[in-house]
Amino acid sequence: MGRYRLSPLMRWLHALGVVVAYVVVTGVLFWLDLGDGGVAPAWTIVAVPFFYAVLSLLFLRRGSLARRLSWVGGACLTHVTLGLTAAAAFATLADLTTLSALAYAFARLGPAPFLTLVATPLVLAPFRGRVLSPRPAPRGDRARQRVVVTPTTPVETPVARDARRHEDPAEAATPVPAVKPSAAAPETPEWQESPESPPDDAVVRVRFERVAAQLPAAAFTLPMDRVAESLREPHWLTVPRRVVLAQLPEGAVQVHWAIVASQFPALAFAMSDVEFRGQYPNLKLTLPLDDVLRQLPPGVIPTGWTPSQIAGLEAFPAPFQPLPVPRDVPAASARPGGAAADLPPAVAAAPPRRTPPPPPAPVAPPRLAPPPPAPVAAPPRDPVAESLRSAPAAPTITPPPAPAIVTSAPPLPIPPTRVAARAPAPPREVAPEVISRDALTRLAACLAGAGTFESWSGVVESVPLVAFVAPTLPREAVTAVAARVAGLLGAAAGEQVTVRTARAAIVVSAAPTPVVVGARRPGAPVALLELRAARAAGLIGRAGEGVTPPSRALSALAVEPRVAGVAGTLEAFGDLEPAVLTDAAGVARVYVFREPGHEAERLGELALAVWDGLGRTRDADLGALVSVIFRQGRRRILVRPLAGRGTTLLAAAGPVARPGRAWREADRAAAALEAR
Repeated sequence: MGRYRLSPLMRWLHALGVVVAYVVVTGVLFWLDLGDGGVAPAWTIVAVPFFYAVLSLLFLRRGSLARRLSWVGGACLTHVTLGLTAAAAFATLADLTTLSALAYAFARLGPAPFLTLVATPLVLAPFRGRVLSPRPAPRGDRARQRVVVTPTTPVETPVARDARRHEDPAEAATPVPAVKPSAAAPETPEWQESPESPPDDAVVRVRFERVAAQLPAAAFTLPMDRVAESLREPHWLTVPRRVVLAQLPEGAVQVHWAIVASQFPALAFAMSDVEFRGQYPNLKLTLPLDDVLRQLPPGVIPTGWTPSQIAGLEAFPAPFQPLPVPRDVPAASARPGGAAADLPPAVAAAPPRRTPPPPPAPVAPPRLAPPPPAPVAAPPRDPVAESLRSAPAAPTITPPPAPAIVTSAPPLPIPPTRVAARAPAPPREVAPEVISRDALTRLAACLAGAGTFESWSGVVESVPLVAFVAPTLPREAVTAVAARVAGLLGAAAGEQVTVRTARAAIVVSAAPTPVVVGARRPGAPVALLELRAARAAGLIGRAGEGVTPPSRALSALAVEPRVAGVAGTLEAFGDLEPAVLTDAAGVARVYVFREPGHEAERLGELALAVWDGLGRTRDADLGALVSVIFRQGRRRILVRPLAGRGTTLLAAAGPVARPGRAWREADRAAAALEAR
């Protein structure tokens, strides 16, 4: 990708090498007891910032005052860090107190302070380039340069270019009025002060963040923000101005990758240069015109008109041919006397074309019989006059078009009647909106960052819903499942229910209009979807009490020791009591695990109501039912089917602090019950 000055890793290794060399040298001097000069004066410490301030004038000659102060602060911090490192080395080599080690590092050991002053610039030297240009200087601090405006020729459009290739040499020799840039030159100043123009007139700078989305992220080992920092000019891409000016007449500026490739560090790529060019051979970056145009000097973009030439226009009849003289010049001054006298009648005779009946009776017989009037036809050069003389034959041809128009009128009313017959079919797909578009937009904002969804509102099975469904899921299937469980929400089952199938996760939050969020499984952030759906439902309002599940005649069976042992595996639900319920026909069986003091029958009725609504419906896109989880504050109610003959369900309820662990324990409990 082009040579790069120094990678970030090499910078840090260079700085680390200087620090290690500094510690080794000062440690040897201390061990050999060289340079113990007693207590140094206070000015040796106070003079350190002034010393680095002088160095900043040498290192940052083009830097502003704020950047120089920043460099001085970094140098002082590095100086203190080196001194602390040397003090730690002294304390390790000899049994010294902390104050004694610091005194040797900063004052008493003569060579140590001077070595620190030398080592600090060496540590910062690898980062000098980044200190000099971490980002372009503020536009207000840039030097205002003189931009000389040179007149440019009008830009030739592609249509005019093609016309010039195909036109006749005779027409090409005709002089075309040219644009005179000298008239506009006095209005434009010789130089212009613009804070938007970059200091270098040969290039155009574009912020990397404006074009980062056009680069393949998979081709880089670093995120785009880190790539922006490691550019040759951090956070900026430079493009030669000649490349921009060459494409500007087309209305867009696209820069080929080879032009900007050398500005990227080689270590930022996940592949070699050859692999990158082979995988992305036609990679181009489209530059934002609002940034590009601000950096162009005035006069580069021509404001005059461009002469247009259309090849092949001579093949059309006379009325469509261009005038032989400009429109602002009178015709009488450019034509001979005879031709000038003939031209006005031809132009004035064009309107009487609409009144052919008067001429046929008196004029037609004399002119058709005698041949002498042939000289009258001498002006055949005027097609308009010739068409007027042939008008008498027109009346015999004009009657047929009238019946054609009349006969074509009757078929027109027939298609509307047929289209109207098909119109009743679409209303079946159009569901009435139960919420305004503005409210739907506010609800969609609650799901920002949780995925990509398609918003919809309508009525499904007499239940109004607001749905946000992933594009990979069928909306009809998701809303049908949501409509069947939305009626169970309320005081009995809670304020939210999550239905998990083999391929989807559907979250329904209670509200005056329930909010439905559907996403693809596996991989969908179900916990995040539950939080965002609850937030969206809170914007709609508080839900009602809901509908109590229908009562059923359930009888309790004896709890086997195996079932009682399963209750001990559901630790995430707290202390649970097992119960086994069956319906009157003995077809359905529900294993209930609930907190002490709660009725098992209510939990069994809710589980059977869920199964009646969802258990027997299988969708090819959603898959089989996995579990249904109701949320009541911290309390969770889990219902899931078990394999076996008939209807066998597992229902567990209790306060859950760690939902993920609770669902795994429920899976193990279901496997233990299925193994009977």
